[in-house]
Amino acid sequence: MCECGMNSRMRMIVSALEESPPTGRFLMLERVTPLFAKIRDRYPFVEGCEYFGEDVEPGSIQRIRDVEVRHENLLRLSYADRSFDFIFHGDVLEHVPDIRLALSECYRVLNRNGVMVFTCPMYNFENHIVRAFVKDGELVHILPPAYHGNPVDENGALVFTEPSLSLLEDMRAVGFDTVEMGLAFDPSQGILRDGNPYEEYNAWPVIFRATRRRRLWAPNWGVE
Repeated sequence: MCECGMNSRMRMIVSALEESPPTGRFLMLERVTPLFAKIRDRYPFVEGCEYFGEDVEPGSIQRIRDVEVRHENLLRLSYADRSFDFIFHGDVLEHVPDIRLALSECYRVLNRNGVMVFTCPMYNFENHIVRAFVKDGELVHILPPAYHGNPVDENGALVFTEPSLSLLEDMRAVGFDTVEMGLAFDPSQGILRDGNPYEEYNAWPVIFRATRRRRLWAPNWGVE
């Protein structure tokens, strides 16, 4: 953790966005974190939101720590089709019950040539490891519950899935034309891992990028 309050995962995200700066309408699926504050300093047009629970209406305004924050559910975003040119979410996908539905919602609200950049803990697994799922409105655990830190809930966020390399196929399946995976390994910046404080998630610092229409990005990220 540096003096700015950001861990290595957050610093690598700032660096990645500098390589391909957001333009147009920009949605960030967090709002009350040091990372959002840093991104807003550089891209003041960014819009932020948080997830406050399944029973909260998407698009509603909640108040936390004297800040008014928009609630959004990644499985049913309240935004209209093609609302954004750039979307970022950091370590969110492992906490949703349906990864493909979440990715499909991102695709839906992106404009043509829109870009999605995100991080999540990922391992060299062939298939996702599902720890929990929802059936008929009921939460079902397959493995012992695991939780990660949550900026709006001191009880943490439940891990539904441990993502695998098949995440690349998930992005293609929902319609993204170009899917890229980049390794943001930079010892000079102290970026050696993803910065997640949980021992089981001591993963490589990987960032994903997907576009709605085939378009090249930085050459050192061209893993398709």
